[in-house]
Amino acid sequence: MHYDDVTYNIREKLLKRLINVGIIICLFGICEQMLIKPHIIALFPMLFLLAALVAGHIMSSKYNRTDIAEIIIGVVAIYVTFPIIYFTSGGIRGGAPIWFVLGLFYIIGIFNGKKMYVFLTCAIIEDIIIYVTGYIYPELIIPIESEGKIMIDSAFAIIFVGTFLGVITKFQLNAYNRSRKIAISQRDEIEKFSKSRNAFFASMSHEIRTPINTIIGLDEMILREKGLSDEVTENAETIQNAGKMLLSLVNDILDLSQIENNKMEIFPVKYSTEDMFNELIEVVRYRIEEKGLAFYVNIDSSMPSMLYGDAKRIKQVLLNILVNAAKYTKDGSVTLTAKSEAVSKDKCELTISVLDTGIGIKSENINTLFDSFSRGTGRDVNNIEGTGLGLSISKQLMELMGGEITVDSIYTKGSNFTVVLEQKIIDAKPIGNIDFLVRKGSRHLAYRRLFEAPDVRILLVDDNDTSRMVITKLLRETKVQIDQAKNALEALDLTHKKYYNIILMDYMMPGIDGREALQKIRRQENGLCKESAVLLMTAEGDSSIINKIMEEGFDGYIEKPVQGNGLEASIMSFIPNELLEFKAKTENVVVKTLAGETIIKPNVLKKKLIITTDCVCDISTGEAKQLGIMQVYLYVNTPSGRFKDTIEIGIDNVTSMLEKDRRNIHASAVSVEDYENFFASRLTEAEEVLHLSFGKNMGKSYWNAISAAKCFGSVHVLDSGLLSCGLSIVIKYASEALKNGASLEEITKLVQDMKGRVNTRFLLDSIDPFYENGYIGKKMRNIFNLFHLHPILAAKKSGLHIDGFMLGDIDSARIRFIKKTVKKIKNKTVNDIYVSHTGISVKQQEMAASVIEKAGICDNVVIHKSSVTNACFSGPGTIGIAYYKK
Repeated sequence: MHYDDVTYNIREKLLKRLINVGIIICLFGICEQMLIKPHIIALFPMLFLLAALVAGHIMSSKYNRTDIAEIIIGVVAIYVTFPIIYFTSGGIRGGAPIWFVLGLFYIIGIFNGKKMYVFLTCAIIEDIIIYVTGYIYPELIIPIESEGKIMIDSAFAIIFVGTFLGVITKFQLNAYNRSRKIAISQRDEIEKFSKSRNAFFASMSHEIRTPINTIIGLDEMILREKGLSDEVTENAETIQNAGKMLLSLVNDILDLSQIENNKMEIFPVKYSTEDMFNELIEVVRYRIEEKGLAFYVNIDSSMPSMLYGDAKRIKQVLLNILVNAAKYTKDGSVTLTAKSEAVSKDKCELTISVLDTGIGIKSENINTLFDSFSRGTGRDVNNIEGTGLGLSISKQLMELMGGEITVDSIYTKGSNFTVVLEQKIIDAKPIGNIDFLVRKGSRHLAYRRLFEAPDVRILLVDDNDTSRMVITKLLRETKVQIDQAKNALEALDLTHKKYYNIILMDYMMPGIDGREALQKIRRQENGLCKESAVLLMTAEGDSSIINKIMEEGFDGYIEKPVQGNGLEASIMSFIPNELLEFKAKTENVVVKTLAGETIIKPNVLKKKLIITTDCVCDISTGEAKQLGIMQVYLYVNTPSGRFKDTIEIGIDNVTSMLEKDRRNIHASAVSVEDYENFFASRLTEAEEVLHLSFGKNMGKSYWNAISAAKCFGSVHVLDSGLLSCGLSIVIKYASEALKNGASLEEITKLVQDMKGRVNTRFLLDSIDPFYENGYIGKKMRNIFNLFHLHPILAAKKSGLHIDGFMLGDIDSARIRFIKKTVKKIKNKTVNDIYVSHTGISVKQQEMAASVIEKAGICDNVVIHKSSVTNACFSGPGTIGIAYYKK
């Protein structure tokens, strides 16, 4: 039913109820008039009103003309009955003014739109005229004979007008409550549908990815063979590409589901523009050339060589556009053009366009082109494969990255898609003139094993026979020992009898799934694999679901379809060096992390110095890898168990847990023994270790690290005096100095100098976390809570201290906190501003960034999520800001 129809039905029911109540009131009113006013003229108003109500009842019930009924009643009551009552019942000394109130209430409650404004204006003018007339010509008013009758007349008006108004209000409240119940019911149904849809996507992903895993895995084994003919190689590569294209269709559907559920995330990293375009062109050129189309590439030679952004998502968007261009172009060409334009010292705007000579797009389809499952209309597109999801996902990905995608098309002549995106410049050196279409040799690289470890024992647990066969073959050249189990019960029997270095555990298995199997292995009485590394194998494509699974305690994960080198790299990272008989020296390996990022893991000689820190520095695992920084985890204690920050639990999950049960979730430092193990592992990679600890008066971590360092002559622990976003700034400069060849002494001096120049402050929603961590007493806490104050903390003298407070709601307090900080540093030379937050909405982040950018005090502004440990300390809703006065 249309919204207007629903509104009309509600008003119709309300009017009928008011008519019934009004008839009863009129009958009592007639009796009341006869009691206090013996003149026959005093009965006319109520008789007029009764006649109007009866007429309205007939019009609405018999003829279904509620619109006419409400006008009749309104005109007679407001413009006839109530004025007569005023002049025949003592004017302002009777109950007439109360009836005027009823008239205005009737107009606002019954009428809508222009009708309401017309009636309301006329009623107000009429009331003014009546009052003025009564004032100038008092002889026109018939007075009520006695004070007692005046009181009766007023009491009648109050009682019955109040009842009338009560009926209207009660009806409206009941209507609202009914609507609210319906809305809640519909919301529950939508949520139920959404959950069932997500479950379907997850199941579909697993069911489709499993056979794709077989196709791609066995095809890779074919391509590993030496001496293949060109025809066999070409066929195998075609199978590989077809499998990956099928996988991309599955990923499109999962991406759409993630976007609709606001779970899609952007992971910016440093990337080479040359490598990005090379990879993109190599993937798409065979699709274009196999159709006999010309492929032109024009990449601006002045484009910066290194940028910062989500290269994976940029390639996904461009790949969607290029594949569409190939699909919808029968003959002619496809042209890829890219240029960059500097917008500031360290930012540039990328403009990338794809021009084709295809069938074009009809003007009526342009507006729906970026809708989900939209593929245009007409016989030209009927035989073209595709889900119609690519452009919808591309548009939403561009919005997430702060860019835009547009299209200009002439039907039957071709289309031009343009992507505009701002990126941070890491290296402004131009890429120069590169011929991206020069063949780089065969698309297939010869297989090279990454390691050999014949003494390593691996247990492979998977209910799918083919998957076990594929993984066993992919690991054949590594010479590891592999035992197989087709379900969790077989795996538990084997782990009771035999030790395995690594267990590869499929997640979706009948009976006992991978999660439950992991818990049973960890708790197995007399089990031999309680401490073994257990890697999750999953065909899930949804990173949010993988995150939840990983929280169960898996040490890592391998995504299906399994890639040979990725599989070897993931396993190799859990093998001690002493068990590796061979390790590739020059091969770079791409490994998936929990966040979905890729890490380059080069096998290099032992370094002279590496920098480590605690995970409270608020940089992601991916950023830490980019900077070459290793982090010591802290423990996060929850009712569900103890987790390692940055390894076993993520910030989004902790934020939601804190909102539900903050008191039972807290962070704690790792032990001296944990630090000893960490430092020992680092010394296998470098000759010396410089550990930048967070403030020594902020917990036990600094002192535990100092104790552990005494066991080694080449581990140096330095108190940074900071944490969170402030420590992030120190880490950035220290890592840059190390890359530029600075010595241990020089970096130590740099950090000591920065301690007094990095200002770090935090605004908390509540003082309770600060109190619960033992920083203040109960009286101070009670004062803050009594007046609903939001505390401001500052990092000073290697500790945290209360530096002020904010009033008002927390959302507005955050913006005022940022503005106050910006104002404080406006006339100072500031090189970096880092903002960290726990569970702050995207809108609030954008507002904070806008305040800083408008001030124009710093070009390098970084906003990122807080670490899990800091979130446990400060509670949800916290925002921190740090700046460096160089």
